[in-house]
Amino acid sequence: HTEIWVRIEQQQKMLDQLFDLIKLLREERKQLLERLKVLEEENKKLWEELQNLRELLK
Repeated sequence: HTEIWVRIEQQQKMLDQLFDLIKLLREERKQLLERLKVLEEENKKLWEELQNLRELLK
């Protein structure tokens, strides 16, 4: 019986670690999405500036 309980405890620890990892990855994904949003906005502004410069050169 003790061997079974030891196995169950080990599996529980592994599950806990997995959940922690998933939580961490979700947070990282969230941060990456926020960064991507900022970069897309910067990119959009740069394109607009480029268009304005092209208009001035005409």
